[in-house]
Amino acid sequence: MRDFTPGEDLLDLSQFEGLYSPAQLDSRDRSFGMEITADGTWIALVREGGGRLELEDVFGPSLRFDSPYRQGMGETLPGGGYYGGAGATG
Repeated sequence: MRDFTPGEDLLDLSQFEGLYSPAQLDSRDRSFGMEITADGTWIALVREGGGRLELEDVFGPSLRFDSPYRQGMGETLPGGGYYGGAGATG
């Protein structure tokens, strides 16, 4: 993820089965931000403007996951994309 901004950007890991806390993640701070491994998936977070990131920067000082934001069917996504089909045809 490029241009990660603490306090503004969110990382949704809700699709990882059995992942309930950031404490379960393998993380390493790097000069560009941080690396996170979740269930064998490697994620690089690159901080906007550079600099290291810690888990608290990504998940807040309480180190808890927020509930994921779910895009509703038929909503226009940021950047003009569209989620949902034109409807079922019979």
